[in-house]
Amino acid sequence: MSQPLVLGIHCGHDSGAAIVKGTKIIAAVTEERFTRIKHYGYLPLKSIEYCLHEANADINDLDALAIAQISFPEEFKPILKDFKKMKLTLDIGHANITGKNISLRFIELFGKRIGHIHISDNFGLRDNHLPLGCGRIHFEKIFSALKKTGYNDSMTLEIFSKDTDYLVLSLKKAREIWKKV
Repeated sequence: MSQPLVLGIHCGHDSGAAIVKGTKIIAAVTEERFTRIKHYGYLPLKSIEYCLHEANADINDLDALAIAQISFPEEFKPILKDFKKMKLTLDIGHANITGKNISLRFIELFGKRIGHIHISDNFGLRDNHLPLGCGRIHFEKIFSALKKTGYNDSMTLEIFSKDTDYLVLSLKKAREIWKKV
């Protein structure tokens, strides 16, 4: 059995890419090395190209793609263009820590490409993994937009609490909202 080839991408402060085969790092580089822009914060296309070249591979040779952070949904367009069958995981909590919840924009652009949802609430500053209704996320709008795309795949509640009652309450609330919209 061959070792999996995985490309990792970080978009944000000091964007870059790395490629590994099994447990061996083949290449890792920040986009700044190519653009000469300090703390480059967008999709690292030149880093991706470099890593693939160093691995003597192209995008279709990858077994997996790991994306650490993307701040703007539009940054997914070039990736999804090359990965025709790839589905996205929409993390509603993570999408709310950019200063503005970008879940609706993700759904608008890639609704049919969303294959899984992570659900938790927060106040928009960091991902607190709060129970639904304890933060500022408007789940009614997000669930309504998802339903309009025909979404019928899996959802995971990411409620971080030792008290499982919060998880049970969040599940109940999520089901009620889904049914209502």
